[in-house]
Amino acid sequence: MTRHPIFGLVDPNTNFDLATTAILDTAFDRAIAELRDRGPNSVRESVARRIVTLACAGERDPNRLCDKALVAVGYFP
Repeated sequence: MTRHPIFGLVDPNTNFDLATTAILDTAFDRAIAELRDRGPNSVRESVARRIVTLACAGERDPNRLCDKALVAVGYFP
């Protein structure tokens, strides 16, 4: 199983449970699919960071996580 870059950006002291981790994974996968794998790795890393930041702030809807992360990197779904 390949781990997404999103998991390397989660502070080990952050207490994301398995359900939240699955939500982050879903949001990241959807965002990358929306981008159609275009762009450099830095874009993927920016998307991952934004998703983690939003999740730390309490967002748990994978669609909103994805959409907000894409907008943050200048992609408008």
